[in-house]
Amino acid sequence: MGEVVLDTGANDSDLHLYAHCLPDQPGGVGLVAINLSRTGEAELALSFPSTRYTLSSADELSEQVSLNGTVLALTQEDGLPELKGDAMERGSIHLAPLTISFFAIVGADNKACR
Repeated sequence: MGEVVLDTGANDSDLHLYAHCLPDQPGGVGLVAINLSRTGEAELALSFPSTRYTLSSADELSEQVSLNGTVLALTQEDGLPELKGDAMERGSIHLAPLTISFFAIVGADNKACR
């Protein structure tokens, strides 16, 4: 996420959205969607394809966190694991309860981010 903050409008009760320009990607937007609901999915409509990175855990007190369904763990050399995103088509996206999703929208062509 870059330094330029974008307006996402008012946050809906359990779904909170934050957007910034992507660094080194003219016109690109980074979007964070936080679903605070403990039980309900949230829905988000994106107008452009994106790369999705979703953090989740088995329960809210778990010591393990997964990225796109794969548990994050240090490598054998105590390094950070490779962070792989999932390619998403434009359209409706479902956000599971108690998840944080990051979307890199390189093709957004946002005027404030050029």
